[in-house]
Amino acid sequence: MNSGIITIGFGEAEGENRVLEATQKALKKLSLQSSISNIERILLNITASKVPSLREAFSVVSHIVKDTTKDHSDVLPSVTELSGLGEKLRVTIIVTKKNKDSI
Repeated sequence: MNSGIITIGFGEAEGENRVLEATQKALKKLSLQSSISNIERILLNITASKVPSLREAFSVVSHIVKDTTKDHSDVLPSVTELSGLGEKLRVTIIVTKKNKDSI
């Protein structure tokens, strides 16, 4: 039987450094739940009210996640436009990894 662990972290911020702040909040919540190591996949969603800012933000967020996890995990991105957010930006990170007992 294949089993694994899924951990979710999310962050929201606004202002000039909203991309960095939202990402750091999401990563902090991830690390509080479990170790950020042995990750197989990273599902990354960025939600904001304007798509152009999302495209710019994704490359930054992607690099931060890759650098923080120090793994060769797959990053699967998604972008959501939500007009009601105003200047806020949300980052949701879902990581999957193998359960040590299943190896």
